[in-house]
Amino acid sequence: MNGKESGLGELFSVSCVSTGVLGDTGIETAEIIKGVANQIKPSCIIAVDALAATSMERLGTTVQFSDTGISPGSGVGNHRFEISEKTLGVPVISIGIPTVVSTSVISDTKSGAYVTPREIDRICEQGAKLIGMGINVCFQKGLTSEELYALVG
Repeated sequence: MNGKESGLGELFSVSCVSTGVLGDTGIETAEIIKGVANQIKPSCIIAVDALAATSMERLGTTVQFSDTGISPGSGVGNHRFEISEKTLGVPVISIGIPTVVSTSVISDTKSGAYVTPREIDRICEQGAKLIGMGINVCFQKGLTSEELYALVG
């Protein structure tokens, strides 16, 4: 359905892929993105991921933007293939919100465990709406605030 059929007017063409995680899919996120990018030839890629915080105060309160891409899992010592312009051939903007913190930040233990706050579901829901709204504001210039709110629920 295009924007006119939905009553929203002209919409900028945007594709969305939810890659899942390697443990569920058995496929590296970067490989999924590379395959899709080879088929649809995007102008750029926006990669959204959860991040590991370096302090308790940053959990769910910070949004990080970067034009250098992202290495999924690197914040928790689980390095995966890089998602960047170097590996995909198109500019990559990465956006993330810290949702986990190492127990070593909380106490002097070096267990290598990571924890999330009790409010993680609310943080993820509000963070997703914030990021979705930000992306829509950038790409869907002809929409009103009300129409943009309707797109992100």
